[in-house]
Amino acid sequence: MNSWHEVAYHLALPIFFFYIGQELRLASKEKVASLISPVIAAVGGMIVPALIYLGLASAQHLPLRPFGAVIATDLPLALIALSLFPAHFAKRIRHYLLALAVADDLGSILVLALLFNAQIKVWWLIGQAFAIAALWFVRKNIWLALPIIAVSWWVSLNSGVQPTVIAALMGAIVTVESRTPFLILEKFSYFICIPFFLVAAFTDGITLVSLKPSGLGHGVAAALLIARIIGKPLGIFAGYLLAGRRTLKAPEITTVSLLGIFGLSVSLLFIHIASTQSQLLASATKAIVYINLIALAIVLLWGARIRSRFRATE
Repeated sequence: MNSWHEVAYHLALPIFFFYIGQELRLASKEKVASLISPVIAAVGGMIVPALIYLGLASAQHLPLRPFGAVIATDLPLALIALSLFPAHFAKRIRHYLLALAVADDLGSILVLALLFNAQIKVWWLIGQAFAIAALWFVRKNIWLALPIIAVSWWVSLNSGVQPTVIAALMGAIVTVESRTPFLILEKFSYFICIPFFLVAAFTDGITLVSLKPSGLGHGVAAALLIARIIGKPLGIFAGYLLAGRRTLKAPEITTVSLLGIFGLSVSLLFIHIASTQSQLLASATKAIVYINLIALAIVLLWGARIRSRFRATE
């Protein structure tokens, strides 16, 4: 690793994805019936914005690879935004939002694995397979697992497979029963790894991310904005209706759909994997910043409406 930016991309972010893998493992223990609706809603929330972006990009002869930036939901931001709603209202949709976001993370990992890997190096990939197999046999002993995790991560840097994908797979394998390591990993991921990655993403090849809205009305930035702000909630809502299990009321699924607009860390990862062109990076990064600012404004307005409804019924 030749720079601190590479440390952020190849070490800090994989640690976060290892945590995501742990979340996926814990989610797999849930009853299948309770996961059907949020999983289908998550799929809808990925497919619809991706198709919108690809359609807009194709029509304007824009790069197609940034489509990954519109598919992933940022769970930390969504949970923070959820706290803006009345506590009893938020409690009813929290589990659905968590399940949807975890399914969303899994979908993003699959997209990374299938479409965004570099040239695969066979011998390194075989070594990766052996390391993963070894991890499976010691998965319940964290002290034996740690050196294998380190070796597997190092191999991933040379195999051509995204380190984030391998990290998520390792996170799903390790099955330490104590929740203490999981909680430590959660705090380390959210408060150290993600901020470090965001600082790196916002400064890599970009002298200053201007908050002026110039350039947002055309090109990749406009396609990302339209696909994410319109396509993401529309896709989640359509997926929920398609699932047929109406477990949430209209205001509740609307809230979940709007919270799905938030996308930051994984969206930035997709952008940096998609292109190394500084102009595209700057334009797409600016779009992602504005997507989240617009999402916050929408959620604040919707939250105010929800609170006024609750006050009217009291």
